[in-house]
Amino acid sequence: MKKMKEAYYFSHDANARHDPKILAMRSVYGMEGYGRYWVLVEFLREQTKYKLRKSKHLCNALAMQMQCTAEVAQNFLNDCINEFDLLVEDDEFIWSDSLLKRMNEKDKKSEKAKMAAKKRWNKANNDKGSMPSESKEDANAMQTHSEGNALKERKGKEKKVKESKVKENIKTTTTTTDENCFKNYQNEIGILSSSVSDDLNNWLDDFNNDHRIINLAIKIAVDRNKRNIGFIKLILKDWYSKNASTLEDCEALQKEFENKQHLYNKKRSNGTSGKPKIAPMTYTNKDESVSKEDLERIKKLAVEWDGERGIS
Repeated sequence: MKKMKEAYYFSHDANARHDPKILAMRSVYGMEGYGRYWVLVEFLREQTKYKLRKSKHLCNALAMQMQCTAEVAQNFLNDCINEFDLLVEDDEFIWSDSLLKRMNEKDKKSEKAKMAAKKRWNKANNDKGSMPSESKEDANAMQTHSEGNALKERKGKEKKVKESKVKENIKTTTTTTDENCFKNYQNEIGILSSSVSDDLNNWLDDFNNDHRIINLAIKIAVDRNKRNIGFIKLILKDWYSKNASTLEDCEALQKEFENKQHLYNKKRSNGTSGKPKIAPMTYTNKDESVSKEDLERIKKLAVEWDGERGIS
């Protein structure tokens, strides 16, 4: 997954073809040379420290990538170094100063995001007993999420017509999942404050800069009519804690949660009336029934979230 994540940070400059050095190279090699140059850059991007070690068979390897002869690859490489100043060399390595600069910036950003994520999760674990304001917000969002779904289950057939109308409305109001998540948040949830923007940026770092995952959490919030950042963060935290790293992972966890919740509500519906019960916010149990251990954990969570009320 690491390579897929890093792929988001590597892009060809939109205006690179106008760079004077690139223009000089293109004047000799044309667009074929332009393509070969970016093959070289991509090849460098995959190397340790983004430098290409010189070796006896280097030009043969480059020729395979460029789909040319080793002699042509050798001549092109030499010209990029000596004629066009696009690449730099020493006795051991070949590299691109421009690529090194970009990748160093990327690496610093990645390390900063990694440390920020680690700090957030360590703080959440350390402050679990004291329930800080942010944790309370997430816990309330979790309770709201579970209660809303439990109520929907309990009403059964009486709700079917309304649910179909809600689904029709969702189809017309919910945006596609590959849209920019900041724009999607503004369209579906509301004003994008600086704190919300920071939260979304942090979660993008944690999920490989995949806007689709953030948008899936936003869509679930819209579907449940729980349009708040606390609810969205709750869903993202749950996925992250279960090592989800792709959109497919998150969709699978959501499906598993809905199936488990259905079994839980069905089990508790016999003889149950009054306030809806809190369903477990967990995706990890893939059994076809809710175990006694799960029920005990649910009760403990309910006490933690609801104080003395708990689950009877």
